[in-house]
Amino acid sequence: APFVTRALRDAALDALDAPSTVGITCTPIAGMDPAKGLTALVHSANSPFPERALHLKSFGAQAALVAGSPYYQMLVGVILGYDTRHVESHVSEKGGVLTQAITAEVA
Repeated sequence: APFVTRALRDAALDALDAPSTVGITCTPIAGMDPAKGLTALVHSANSPFPERALHLKSFGAQAALVAGSPYYQMLVGVILGYDTRHVESHVSEKGGVLTQAITAEVA
C-alpha cells in the first residue's frame, strides 16, 4: 500500500537524523541467513519503546513467532502498549482465555 511505503521511507529518513525520534531494531529470521532477509521493528526512540522492541526481538516476535497462544497475545499486546481491555478482547476473539496465571506471568 502506498501509505505503508511512504511511512517506512519517512521512518528510515527520520532514523538517520540526529537526534532521531524513530528507532529501528533489526532481527534475523530464525533459521535463515541474515544476508537473505531481516525483519525490523520500527518504534519511537523514546523510552520505553526501545526497551520493548528489544524484548520483542528477544523472542522473535516479528521474525518467526505468531502470537497464537493467549500468553504471547497478551505479552505482545502489553509490550505494544495496548489497553488491557483491548488485549483481553483480542484474546477472547481468537478463542483464547486469559487465566490469572497468564496475567501474572505477563505483569
